[in-house]
Amino acid sequence: MFWRRIRERALEPPPAEYPTDARRAGERLADGAPDPEAEGRARFRRRVVGLVVSAVFVAGSVQALFGDQGYLDVVRLRQEQQQLTDELVERRQYVERLRAEVEGLRDDPASLERIARERLGYIRPGEVTFLFDSEGGGLTEAPRN
Repeated sequence: MFWRRIRERALEPPPAEYPTDARRAGERLADGAPDPEAEGRARFRRRVVGLVVSAVFVAGSVQALFGDQGYLDVVRLRQEQQQLTDELVERRQYVERLRAEVEGLRDDPASLERIARERLGYIRPGEVTFLFDSEGGGLTEAPRN
């Protein structure tokens, strides 16, 4: 019982004979108006928090776009990767064509003869070779060796 009275007394508002201007945060003044100082501090805090959050968002967005490993860097690297992949495919196809040509030269004497005639200009004894101008001009007979 004793503790109950102490608790009730602690929860009671102070008697009117002890006037004070102390009040809890967020309480209104005696005339019912909000406390202008508390309102000003709260408004200032909200503005500061809003500015800090906005600054962090803007800085993060700029970093995400333009920074190292940002969006633009990733797009550039993907384009470079695609170009290198295309070049690799072309080179592999070229290597395969060369391998097929080498195999053809090893196994087929007709291919070897064709290469000798086209690239080296060889002819068999008794054959006549005709050379054409690249400009579509006259026809000349090749010298016989």
